[in-house]
Amino acid sequence: MRIHSTILFFTLLTILLMSFQLIYSYQAFHLDKVVINVYEDGSTLVTYYISVDHYPENLTIKLLGEPIYIEAESGGVNIPVDVSGLNASLIALDSDVKLTYLTNVLTNKSGNEWTLHYFSESSSKVILPKTSLIYEVYPKNFNVSIINDTFAISLPQGEVTIKYVLIPTQPTGGGGNVVKPYIINPLYLVIGILGFAIIVGGYVIYSKRKTRMEIYKTLDERDRRILEILSKYGELTAKEIMEKSGIPKTPLYRRLNRLVESGFIESVRRSGSVYYRIKSGR
Repeated sequence: MRIHSTILFFTLLTILLMSFQLIYSYQAFHLDKVVINVYEDGSTLVTYYISVDHYPENLTIKLLGEPIYIEAESGGVNIPVDVSGLNASLIALDSDVKLTYLTNVLTNKSGNEWTLHYFSESSSKVILPKTSLIYEVYPKNFNVSIINDTFAISLPQGEVTIKYVLIPTQPTGGGGNVVKPYIINPLYLVIGILGFAIIVGGYVIYSKRKTRMEIYKTLDERDRRILEILSKYGELTAKEIMEKSGIPKTPLYRRLNRLVESGFIESVRRSGSVYYRIKSGR
């Protein structure tokens, strides 16, 4: 009987200690908000704003999607980030942490229709390209605000789905662009008049120093195709990348060298062959 009581005592003690540890881990930091900027090619720039109760503190943050590139800032300095699957690990040096990463898995396209879909553990703000016309938003309890003269959709914690199309534009005589509304399905316009049509804009405004995020915006379709292939398949040789992308050998090597210099990818030599892969953020 005494043995059973002892086992029960230590079992309850273990559960109690694990509960305290679990509670502490939940209270270590708080994800204040998530800001998602969507580009015309469907890639997204996701920024987490995190409050930390105790620092320095080891944090593990769940990402919305596998990153192409990731960086973090705490205490006014860049800090290392390790990524494993959808988890990002870092050390908070201050009460405020900003985690930013690029991903191309939150959107998909069917015909002319785009769908943005993700699950967020906190409230989020979405900024779509200025040529977007939204025709469906879930959940329905969203708000619209203005950030830097552009519309932003504020959504609660949980699953989010936004469906939209991109309005084609054509040059005007003065060198600007004019929207051609007659191309849009009339159904979209009707729904827009009812309240779901919101022209929103927005590319993220950064500090004056040139970052890899700014460099990413200047990449063309072939550069981004290389990043997408490496993100999907992992390590590949130049020959394998050429086969999957269709980019000729000479321009491919030129682009690979530029992406290595920019810090997006890295090359490793193994068994006499050179392999390229997405470079982890530092």
